[in-house]
Parts: sequence; structure tokens; C-alpha cells
Amino acid sequence: MSPAVTLDGFIANLDGECYSWINPADEARYEKVREVGGCELVGRKTYEQYFDDFNSGRNVMTFVYTHQSRFTDTDKIKFIHGAGQEVLDQIAQYGFSQLLFSGGGELNGLLATAGVIDEIIVSIHAIVLGAGIPIFGSYKPSLKLKLLSTDQNVEGVVQNRYQVIRQPGQAPAKSAHINL
Repeated sequence: MSPAVTLDGFIANLDGECYSWINPADEARYEKVREVGGCELVGRKTYEQYFDDFNSGRNVMTFVYTHQSRFTDTDKIKFIHGAGQEVLDQIAQYGFSQLLFSGGGELNGLLATAGVIDEIIVSIHAIVLGAGIPIFGSYKPSLKLKLLSTDQNVEGVVQNRYQVIRQPGQAPAKSAHINL
């Protein structure tokens, strides 16, 4: 999982917009990670909000989580649904063993609650919105994290990388390494 968040924990304003406050250098850093991994997972609302970005001919496979059947797969965009591990299994069928996802909040919350996130890389931007879409949407996951690194190379942004610590008896995700 690799979201950009405000200091008060929002990934977007209430309308789903975030580009007005995301530092362009942090966005470029995210794009590089996305291209190296070769795939990403986003929710339907994020896909619809930034449709042109996802359909711009990038060399990245985009998986869109949705329960709606009105969408049709293309070469680079696949529409999927299911529980947390089922989503990973569907993506693994395309040959991917790592997955980058960054929203929306409901998708982040679904996967965090399912216990299938290995890492969270979060870029905290120096802005407070006061209201918006929470990083985990309406979900309330309980996660124990270990700080692995902190990067302050982008002005106005602190990027923290965390490992998700499994609870005793909790099995790791069986088919994918996920960056949230």
C-alpha cells in the first residue's frame, strides 16, 4: 500500500480529489515504483475519478476492484472482485507476485482487514484537510507496524515504510507481497 495522505489521515477530499495537494515529486516517485512492479490495484471510484490517467497507455497492468458488471476488460485494465485473498489469487493468475495499491479508502480497508498487507509505504504531506476520505475508508483495521525507514527527500513530505507485524496465529498472505 502506498498512499499519499494528509497529516490528518485523509487520502483525498470528500469529492475524491487529491492532485491539488500531492507534491509532484512524490507523485513521480510513486510512478517509478508502479512501473517497476508492473501492476497496481485501485478501487472503482478511484478508477472513475482518474480514468484518463489509467487509460493513458502506460506500461502497467491496472486491476480495478468493483462489484459492478458494466465494465469490460482491456489488455491493460482488468476488473476484479472478491474477498481479500481472492483478489490476490486473481492477480497472481496474471503472473504478478507483488502488488502496489493506493486506494481508495474502502479498498485499503478491505485488504487491511483481510490481513493480506505486508508493507505500508505512506507519504505524509504537510497539509490538513479537516475532512476527507480516510486512509482505510469506513473500515477499522487493527494493525501492528514496525517502522523500516523514513525518507524526507521530497520537500513537504515524509515517507515512512512499515512492515505489518502478523499477530500470533495469523497466516501471511499466501500469494502476493502487497505494498499499501
